[in-house]
Amino acid sequence: MAPARAAKRPKLEPSTSAAGAPHQRGDDDYVPGNIVEIELCNFMTYDRLVCRPGPRLNLVVGPN
Repeated sequence: MAPARAAKRPKLEPSTSAAGAPHQRGDDDYVPGNIVEIELCNFMTYDRLVCRPGPRLNLVVGPN
């Protein structure tokens, strides 16, 4: 049996703002920095497309 390996990354405490206070969700469940609306114009077959993602949307971006 192989020995247990250490975690690749250290576990971190929940994120905090620059002031050191934890991020607080507002009445609408959003925190500062959340994307609240995306508007696309002349995108593929759409003249105009408005998307309002939820407050807990996660995005992974990078090259294909």
